[in-house]
Amino acid sequence: MNQRNLSHYATISCPTCGDDFDTKQAMRIHHAHSHDESLVRRDTFRCPTCDKQFQTKQGFSRHLSELHPSYWKRVQSDGMRLIPDWEHETPESPPEKE
Repeated sequence: MNQRNLSHYATISCPTCGDDFDTKQAMRIHHAHSHDESLVRRDTFRCPTCDKQFQTKQGFSRHLSELHPSYWKRVQSDGMRLIPDWEHETPESPPEKE
C-alpha cells in the first residue's frame, strides 16, 4: 500500500471543530484559516535589553554575548535559564542598558 491508500485509515482531527484531515499540515492550515489561530507554537526569545526577538536559543545566546556582554556574563554567573517568551508568567524588569 502506498501513502495515498493509507490516508483513509488514519486521519487527523481538528481539536476545535472535530473535522478530519488526511495530514497534519492540512489540519493546521484549516485551523489557521477557519479558527484564526495557528497550532504551530513558535518559540521566541526576547532580549530584555533591546527587545529584539530570536527564533532560536543559539541566536539569542550569540546576540547576548556579542551585544550585551555584561548581561550575558550575569546570566552565566547567576545560572539563569534562557526561556522562550511564552514561558514567562510575569515580565521581569529589564536590566540597565549597556
